[in-house]
Amino acid sequence: MKICYACQTNSFKLDKITEEAIIDKQVVGWKVKRGEYTFAPNDVVPFLIGIRPKTPKKYDTKVEINLGAKYANRWIFYWAANQAFSYVIQPAPDAYGANYTNTGITKSDDSGKIIFKLECPQPYSVNGKTYYPHIHFMVSNSKNQHWELKVRTINIVCNFSRQKVKTAIKNGSYLIINALPKEYFDKQHIPHSVNLFYKDAKYMSDGKIDSFIKNNLQYLNNDLKKLIDNKKLSIKDIPILVYCYNKTCDADKQLIKRLQLANYHKIVEYDEGVVGFFK
Repeated sequence: MKICYACQTNSFKLDKITEEAIIDKQVVGWKVKRGEYTFAPNDVVPFLIGIRPKTPKKYDTKVEINLGAKYANRWIFYWAANQAFSYVIQPAPDAYGANYTNTGITKSDDSGKIIFKLECPQPYSVNGKTYYPHIHFMVSNSKNQHWELKVRTINIVCNFSRQKVKTAIKNGSYLIINALPKEYFDKQHIPHSVNLFYKDAKYMSDGKIDSFIKNNLQYLNNDLKKLIDNKKLSIKDIPILVYCYNKTCDADKQLIKRLQLANYHKIVEYDEGVVGFFK
């Protein structure tokens, strides 16, 4: 299982960073078709002379990682697929767009911490296989004189705001799953959500998880259900929103890991949980 089509490692962990050369021996086919021969967007990286921070115009997602003190105070150039505009999983060229608008420039702090600001990227497909939402990024050398000739990649799960959760409820655009034990779910839960305790999910086979998802498709809107019925959308690619009790609760993160290992690709989190929703 790989995070992205071009990633060289098959091992998948939620927060694992993979690395690959920027000029690869096996260049990605869809990029070659539009005249690109490296991992960099349109084969272009920013000049470090006079470089300034930059974020996508309509960013709605923040992702924080830490590369450690070795990578303190370095420039970071990052890019990702655009935000989803369709329930159907798009091929990679359409997901990224011709102009790679979901790109940015930032700088790591004194500890090597990086904060990416971007639009929530969509998963994409290549040769009929769907890949998880992720960020590619490059790091400058220690003296900020040139870019290291490697691309790093990290899988991400976007965090929704309360308003986005309310919109998802209203539109039936996500299968909303509570990751807490049933007794907590029965006491209080976000409307139109279903319950799958993360500890139970750990011991369920992928087939049983698939059955759970199929048995709760009635919570999705008609457009999504038609796409599934017409086999234009796999249940593995339906939009899923996971939550638990509050920001200190990690049941949602544990359930997300299990769902991703079962090859569910389009998952977002609401980390404020029940407390944040009803506050």
